[in-house]
Amino acid sequence: MYCVDTLYRKGKRIDFINEVRDYDRDIVIMFHGFPDDSFGFSSQIESLKDKFNVVAPFMHGVLNGESVSDEQISIRELILDVLFLINHFNTDGKKRVILMGHDLGSFTVVGVYDSIPYQIKALIHINGLGLQQYYSRKGSLSQWLKSYYVLLIQSNFMQWIVKTVFPNFFLGLIYDLSKVDSLERSNKKVLSSIRIYKHLFRRVFSYIGSPISKIEIPTLFVWGHEDRFLNIPTMNEVNTFYKNGELRVLRGGHWAHHSSEKHFNRVLSTWLGAHCE
Repeated sequence: MYCVDTLYRKGKRIDFINEVRDYDRDIVIMFHGFPDDSFGFSSQIESLKDKFNVVAPFMHGVLNGESVSDEQISIRELILDVLFLINHFNTDGKKRVILMGHDLGSFTVVGVYDSIPYQIKALIHINGLGLQQYYSRKGSLSQWLKSYYVLLIQSNFMQWIVKTVFPNFFLGLIYDLSKVDSLERSNKKVLSSIRIYKHLFRRVFSYIGSPISKIEIPTLFVWGHEDRFLNIPTMNEVNTFYKNGELRVLRGGHWAHHSSEKHFNRVLSTWLGAHCE
């Protein structure tokens, strides 16, 4: 079991796995998706903690099941929480920061990079996209067919059905479709962050008519080849949004770091060795 620490910003708690052992090391910050928690990165934390400081924040409500306000889970506040953590562990700004996100965690990754690009060394997306990149798929029928649930859970009633009435059914369905069996299916607290879909859906409209913001730093996309929720990006799409992007497609589904755990960790270690050591 890892050390779970808590910091407070504006009187609200930020819970995170703390594997910071040597303040001279660079920092890898890992952001989990939905429905998941930071313990889902256990294998990656083990593979990286001897070379990097690792911090993995929990989405509000996921660890302890406490109630979460709409303000706490807004995109702006989530990014400010991460900036608060980075400032805590990188006060002088001299250490390099690598951001890794799975699923919805990729939205946070890009948002943090946009806020402090000068501190960020590299980005890693696991079956996840930046929000503007996701918006660029608005004309893709196949993506809409995979992402239909985003529209359904805009309804407070549907969120209540998922979280309260049939939580075990929906968790089992999501994990079965994702071809993973190692996640804790009985942890219904991972559904507490479901309202973030509303905030993300509203935020998408801010990209209407906006120029593409191209990310300059090395970026790795790792994707399960049978993802049932997000289409595998093409290299043309990656190159549209990233100046130095790479794509690896592994066997498995939406949790590539679980369904191809050993292969994923080898890819991750090799890529970080080439770009961040």
